[in-house]
Amino acid sequence: MRTTASLICFVLILLSISQSVLGDQWGKFEGKPNFDWLEDGRRMILKEDFNYELPVKDSETGKAIIWTSPAGTVVDGASIPQPLWSFVGSPFAGKFRNASIIHDHQCEQKMHPWRFVHEVFYWGCLAEGVEPKKALAMYTAIMIFGPKWTVDHELIESKLSLEQKKEEYKRIKKEIEMGEPSIKEVDRHLEEILRLPSRHYNFHDQSTMVEKVEGNVIINHRRE
Repeated sequence: MRTTASLICFVLILLSISQSVLGDQWGKFEGKPNFDWLEDGRRMILKEDFNYELPVKDSETGKAIIWTSPAGTVVDGASIPQPLWSFVGSPFAGKFRNASIIHDHQCEQKMHPWRFVHEVFYWGCLAEGVEPKKALAMYTAIMIFGPKWTVDHELIESKLSLEQKKEEYKRIKKEIEMGEPSIKEVDRHLEEILRLPSRHYNFHDQSTMVEKVEGNVIINHRRE
């Protein structure tokens, strides 16, 4: 009996360690969001700052990069494209809620490159334990349907019709479900579909430098 209890305790410790490592690998959220629902029942307002520590560090200071959705931020899930809702459910439910809160605010502020913001949403989903294929499908939908903007914070109009977007999303989503594509491979498809230039930086490789924009200054960061 004592042996069984010890074994169970050991397994629980291993699970705790693995979850901690997973969270550190993809960043981590600080606590749980504290919010109130607004009268329309569709939006919520944050009562306290909500932070996400990204899995990258400033290469100059060595400090962790933290994105904050400040108290008073109104979140309505708008950055999660509506065609995705039928696949994942409400933007405020499930393991991706925290990532949605950070993503909504970043899409509103437009202070970072849109491709980086959308990929950080993917990291946040993985940090919360979203199944990798589901996280990749959500990332694909946000890349196709989600907002895009210039360095001057101007929205970029898509050249694809809504029906074209839906068809392309269904095609890539099926490839994700049937195989094991990496985010790099999905990005190559998206670059072709959305007519995007190939990245000259790499957010995916933990050993390479990545870039983010802070105002008009490009700063390098390294994945740990």
